[in-house]
This record gives sequence, structure tokens and C-alpha cells, in this order.
Amino acid sequence: MQTGGRREDISIAASTVAQHRARIEQLQAQIAQAIVRAPAAGLIVERSAHLGEIYNGGIIYKMIRDGELELQAKLPQQDLDQIRLGQEVLVSDGKRTLTGKVWLLAPSVDSTSRLGKIRIALPTDKDLKAGMFVTTTIATVSRDSLAVPESALAYENDKASVLVIENGIAHKRRVNTGLRHDRYVEILDGLQAGETIVKEGTVFVADGDLVRSATL
Repeated sequence: MQTGGRREDISIAASTVAQHRARIEQLQAQIAQAIVRAPAAGLIVERSAHLGEIYNGGIIYKMIRDGELELQAKLPQQDLDQIRLGQEVLVSDGKRTLTGKVWLLAPSVDSTSRLGKIRIALPTDKDLKAGMFVTTTIATVSRDSLAVPESALAYENDKASVLVIENGIAHKRRVNTGLRHDRYVEILDGLQAGETIVKEGTVFVADGDLVRSATL
């Protein structure tokens, strides 16, 4: 009776070991499928998935290869039509100016802001860092445009507005903005040349308030 019992115990133990081995192999296969390897050395600049999350596919990380930086900029719709692939762009961080080249033009523009993205390849420079803010200069055909001081604009939910004075009353009006330069903002539409607006102190004036024009 003891011999039979031991053989049965050994058989059960062997079966349990086999089950555990199968489970281990299954887990190892899942781990192997979960490992994401970078195609090259570089810097991770954006992460869409985090530890413990269930991910159903798509972009997990965005990275910049070592020595390969690019600049993403937004331009008004009318300026995008004047940009060409390979066009040179002057890029400045305030200390020096480098020359990049446009390598990608967005196929569409944002329906709200009417801005489209472009990507500019930057030259290798040890002082350039991912995440830096720079200014860019792109040669386009010049045009006459309407601009107002930055102080005249108010923003709500990322939408710009100005206060237009009509018959001594301030009226709030939505506007679409374009380029910015020297503390002035281009107005693409929503305002006509010659209209009177509240230049500054817009936080103290509400839609419908009585106002009086003054010369400063």
C-alpha cells in the first residue's frame, strides 16, 4: 500500500511540474512579445503607454535618434501654400542662428486655428537640446495685413477676441489670429481696418460696457 501511494504521489507531482513548466513557457513568450526595442540609440521625447496599462496598439514611444533633431512649427494656412519641401529656414535660440530645411508639410490644417504644421530638419549641433524654444524665419511672399497689439486680445478656451467700440459701447468679437511679431498679432478675419478697439486693459472692460475713447 505504501509503494502504490508513493507512485501515485510521484505521478501527481510530475503532472504539477509539467503544468508549471508550461505556464512558465507561456509567461516567457508573453514577456518576449511585450519587450519593445528601440531601432537605434536616441532620446525618448514622448510616451503614450505607461507601466500597468492595457495597450491596444498604436504609437507607444516617440524618440529622436542621436544627432537628429527636428523643429515642429505652425503656420497660417495662406503661408503654407508658399512653403516648399527643402526650403531653408533660419532658426535662432537667441545666441546663434542655424539653417534648417523643411522636410514635411502637413496635409491638412486645424479647422479652429487655421494653422498647419511643418517639420524642419536641423543641423547637428551639440548645443541644441530637445524641448528648446526657438524662433524661426521663413522667406515668403510679403503681404499687407491687419495687426493689433497683444494687449488688445483676450482668450477664452484658446479662442481670441477683441472689444470693438461702436457708438461708445464695447462689443466682444471673436477673431482668428495669425503671425506674431514685435508684440503685435496678425488678425486673419473678424476685424476690419479702421475699426476702433480697446487697446489694453481688456480684463477691466466687459461686453456691453460704456467706454470713452482717449488719446494716450
